[in-house]
Amino acid sequence: MIMVMLFWCNVSYGLDMDTCSDYSAKANSDAGAAIIYSMCLEEKDTSFYNRSEKFKCALKAAKAKTDSGAKIKFSGCLGS
Repeated sequence: MIMVMLFWCNVSYGLDMDTCSDYSAKANSDAGAAIIYSMCLEEKDTSFYNRSEKFKCALKAAKAKTDSGAKIKFSGCLGS
């Protein structure tokens, strides 16, 4: 009989300020940069595969060309 044991590794994959600033630098507007930066810093104990819905909405907002577009995209995404 073969026994396979899996150990769950409790490793944190939260995003640091440097990574968050990289996301922010790629934004198309100031509001988009602010939104993605703040939502990025809130990501704790997540990995690439399980980011929060707020973070995913912030990524969409960062692609908007204008400040008002970024704000509308972010709030609209969260509302749906």
